[in-house]
Amino acid sequence: MSNRIPVTREEVLNNYEYKVTKRIVMDKFPWITDITIYDEEEDINKYGLIFLLIHYDLKKFIETYDQPPASYLTTYVDKNYTASHISTGFRDMTYEEGRDIEKDIDKLMNDVRNTPAIPDELKLPQGRRLTPGGYTTKVPPDIWKYVRKSY
Repeated sequence: MSNRIPVTREEVLNNYEYKVTKRIVMDKFPWITDITIYDEEEDINKYGLIFLLIHYDLKKFIETYDQPPASYLTTYVDKNYTASHISTGFRDMTYEEGRDIEKDIDKLMNDVRNTPAIPDELKLPQGRRLTPGGYTTKVPPDIWKYVRKSY
């Protein structure tokens, strides 16, 4: 762990930088509905990065990026579908296209981290940084209409 200061899940959730980051990212990407900590309690201090789970509205994402969902998402109706990369849930989205979206989110999180508008004492400890770690969505019952429409 070298120069990383350990934090608890509660400390992150109550941290001003986390709260501001969450609000700004959700404002910039309206299809994001929530941002939570991805790591298990014992893993949160394993790396300098604090991995976040990005919860998103599947319908809004489809409308925003005009991306048809992958047909296998129909097996997740009324369940959560979680993936390491956003592109895996969409039929026509390349890894690179998805990675560009992921990079935009990560860059925005870094911009919040590096802004002088937030005093250092309100930020996460030195050596700790927020970053997307996965993407999850609840698959709606009407997913079929989005899958069929794309064929």
